[in-house]
Amino acid sequence: MAEVTVETVLNQLQAILKEAMQGGESLSYFTDPASDEGLLAYLEKISYTQALEPHGGSALAAHVYHLTFSMAASKAWIEGDRNPEEWEKSWLSPEFSAEDWQRLRKDLLTHYQDLMQAIEQHAASSEEAMGGALGAVTQVTYHLGAIRQKMIVGTA
Repeated sequence: MAEVTVETVLNQLQAILKEAMQGGESLSYFTDPASDEGLLAYLEKISYTQALEPHGGSALAAHVYHLTFSMAASKAWIEGDRNPEEWEKSWLSPEFSAEDWQRLRKDLLTHYQDLMQAIEQHAASSEEAMGGALGAVTQVTYHLGAIRQKMIVGTA
């Protein structure tokens, strides 16, 4: 059996992140094949009011806000920045408008694209960078599931 290269690992890691954010194309590792919808398209269907409803302790918008923070922190870590992050600030503040919800979804796309680039260019540079990349993808997939479950609970 041939050994797996670092390049292959990075390609697969990016494929999983892409599936979480943009949906599966012809191949799906973990999302429902009946719906190849990723987080970005899923959030477009969520209204401002729905985003602020607290299901299970936190609002959906809080997860998205935390995820954008997490993606930025992960990008920095993968690129070698080891400064501590203020994770307590990574959850949504109470003042949140409909315009903020629109902007947050755009920010999520930007942070996703930045994270993909950081993984491609820097994840293989060190053990810490690779760990950061693995952790970032895990974080995204967790929040995809949490957000979908919150919407199911909220509409039940």
